[in-house]
Parts: sequence; structure tokens; C-alpha cells
Amino acid sequence: MDLIRWFSIKIFKYRLYVKKARKHLKRLLSVFLGLGELRGVSVKGVKNCHGKAGGISSIVSEALITGIVVSLGILLLYFASSWSMTSASTSINQINKEIAQQWSLLTIEYVSIPSSGSSAYLWVSNPGRYDLVVIYCAVYPRGSQPPAITYGKIAEVRASMEEVVMLTCPVSGSAGSYVAEVRALPKILYNPSDPLTNIQYSILVRVDVKP
Repeated sequence: MDLIRWFSIKIFKYRLYVKKARKHLKRLLSVFLGLGELRGVSVKGVKNCHGKAGGISSIVSEALITGIVVSLGILLLYFASSWSMTSASTSINQINKEIAQQWSLLTIEYVSIPSSGSSAYLWVSNPGRYDLVVIYCAVYPRGSQPPAITYGKIAEVRASMEEVVMLTCPVSGSAGSYVAEVRALPKILYNPSDPLTNIQYSILVRVDVKP
């Protein structure tokens, strides 16, 4: 409905533009062609090379004015249509990204933290509709700040209820309880050369863990 309303407003403005442009062009051409007045100055005619009053008939003048106005109107409409198509394409692309985010799901099935070691093992599954790329995972003491984040491809998790993927995540600090975090991005939105691209459409899963 918003797009239809936008086109209606553009068409209305275009009609006003054509009407005003036609009026001003008619007055302007009247001066140069000896067919009217501009700012109170009357132009009776323009003498040709033989000394006789010359000019162009009002029919020819109307045809010229109409042609110029129509040409300008078509040009304006072309640019407006090009802009609207670009805007519509951008909006559709934005909506597709939001849909991919909303239909992305990730579940942390199990977490294992060895008593000695700096790594934890997380088993994750993807019950959603889009394949995911895990770009960050970490395990840190509960109540403390998360470690420094570095995004990059860790693993792919296919959209399947029958597949579980094991992740190896770094553990920072030691405590009686931990927090495990995993961030993933829909595969269709993942850019290998720049993992931060479309990061706003990623999903974050966090669970409490006791060793």
C-alpha cells in the first residue's frame, strides 16, 4: 500500500509539473516567436530579412510547447522510475535478510569443560530453515565480561534435526560455573572476506554451564 501511495503522489506531482512547465514555456516562446507578452512587454512580431513581420502560428507554437513539455516529463518520469525501482530492490533485499535471521535457530545440546585445559567442547544443532556459519564461540566465568571477540568461520551447521556438530571453543578463566556463547550467521549472508558484513543479522545463543 505504501508503494502504491508513493506512485500516486509522484503521478500527481508530475501532472502539476507538466501544467506549470507548459505555462512558463508558452510565455517564454511567445516572446521569442512574437506571439505574446512577458512581464507586460508586448511583442507584435519579428521582422524577417525582407522587412516583413514574421512569426510562427499559434498551432506551431502549441505543438512546440507540447513537445518540449512532454519530453521533459518523460525524462523526469524515467529518472523517478529508476529511483523507485532501486529503492524497491533495496527494500526487498532488506526484507530477505530479516527473514533469514528470523528463521535461523541454533541449539547448544551439550557442553564439556575438561578439568585441565583451555578449551571446551560444544555440541550444537540447527533446527531452523537456513544453514548457519558459526563465527564466534567462547566459554568464560559466569558474572565476568566476555573475552575479546574475533569473528571468523569456525564451522558450518546444516539445517537438519539429525545432525550435531562439535565446536572447540576457548575457555577464559576458571570458576564454579561458566557461560557458553555461540554466534552464528545464515550462510547466505556470510561473507568470507569480511565476516562482519551483515553481522546485525546474526543470532546469539548463550547457556549457563557447570563443569
